[in-house]
Amino acid sequence: MKAARLLPLLLCGGVLAMLLPHAGRPLWFDEALTVLQFAVLPSAGAIYHNYVIPNNQIIHTIFVHGLLNFAPEGASLVFWLRMLPVLAALGTVLVLYFRFRRICGTWAITAVLAAWIVSTPFVIFGTALRGYMLSAFWIALALTAAMEFAENGGKREWCIWAVTSLLAVGTIPTNLAGLAAVVLYVLPLYGDDFYRKKQFWLLAGTPFLMLILFYGPIAPAFLKCSQLGEGWQDGLAAWQAASLPVAVAFAVLMLPAALGTWFVVRRPGFRWVYSARGAIWLLPLTACLILPVAPFPRTFFPVWPVFAVLLASAVRHFAAGWFGVSRRRSGKIFLILLIPGVFLWWSMTDFSGFRNAFAQRCGGADGDDYFAPYFMRQEFLPAETVEVIRRQDPAGQYKLYCSFRADPWSMLFQLVLSGFPGDYCVFDGPRGQVMDLPDGALILLRDDEPPEKTGGRFGGKLEELPGQTGRNKLYRLIR
Repeated sequence: MKAARLLPLLLCGGVLAMLLPHAGRPLWFDEALTVLQFAVLPSAGAIYHNYVIPNNQIIHTIFVHGLLNFAPEGASLVFWLRMLPVLAALGTVLVLYFRFRRICGTWAITAVLAAWIVSTPFVIFGTALRGYMLSAFWIALALTAAMEFAENGGKREWCIWAVTSLLAVGTIPTNLAGLAAVVLYVLPLYGDDFYRKKQFWLLAGTPFLMLILFYGPIAPAFLKCSQLGEGWQDGLAAWQAASLPVAVAFAVLMLPAALGTWFVVRRPGFRWVYSARGAIWLLPLTACLILPVAPFPRTFFPVWPVFAVLLASAVRHFAAGWFGVSRRRSGKIFLILLIPGVFLWWSMTDFSGFRNAFAQRCGGADGDDYFAPYFMRQEFLPAETVEVIRRQDPAGQYKLYCSFRADPWSMLFQLVLSGFPGDYCVFDGPRGQVMDLPDGALILLRDDEPPEKTGGRFGGKLEELPGQTGRNKLYRLIR
């Protein structure tokens, strides 16, 4: 079987091997909120018009809504829902492979995709019930559509570019960053006088047009959400947290990619317009330093497909420049050997101590998006916590108060999944604080929260109950 046929199968097998073991992990705060607050709404229209917080990633939520309606009876609901990001991951890898194997070279794009597939960020977002991997899929499709439009300039090609842009911003508005990366990548195809060509400005303006088209009917809600100020106050820290994962995931490829870029730049007749593609690497830094509040680092994960193409192209240029035409076979062997190098790097770094060390530099367990967020750690045990609660309150006659740090939405989802009534778990939220609890109520806190403070708030003392699970402790309110 030719490599061209075997490699995509191996890449798909790698995606499934990396993601499926994690597809059954319990939902965490944002995921459970997506399901319980938005995806359960009666229709796609209701989801669209309920854009009250950015957690409602509308296009993604509509897909989750559809999966809920067609969930197989008796199957694990969480596993079923997580098939959405798994399929998006498969689609992203296949789109990049088939579209860019000729542009970047079969072995170069395979090596880059292999490095991405075995990386921890790919596992996290490839199983996350959030819109980030779906966004990466839209960006990969948008990249192919933009290239077709730049090369052919037809109405059909523009329509495909417009639809993929609409889907991207309709999933997450900040996917404008990914679409900006696409525009910068395609810009050199218009030549040195790109700024004189109406077709280029149509390409560049389409994402903004689609943003207005999608959110225009709900403009007041959109503007309100955009003014919430969610993100990081420290722009440099946010940039580091967004960029460091890229460097770690593609570490084996960084040196040959840098040298390959140097070979291209110093080549006689290099056209300056191609430096626009280098500006793609500066998008996270620019956004983090210019915006009043730096975006969450996870905002830039949908740009990774464009990063992958840039790296694959640069690595191919290195092989061609270093080995030359006379040793083309040696260059091919080098590109092939990059793949076992990728797996060697993965085997050396795939342990919790390595991930935790980098997580501390990227926001810690509660702020890190890429290495070891708290919901990917062994101490995140909502199902086991529910069993402890069931032993203390088998009839569900008391209320359970869950603090914000104990991940109340995850607990609520797990409780409902386990048969508890939907109003059993109460917690503070935007609609107000819990003002009172009955005597004997259960209280779930994280182990670093002082029980005396919470007990005093509800006019009593907290008695610690046996059976701590992970970072959570269960108490009973005694007056």
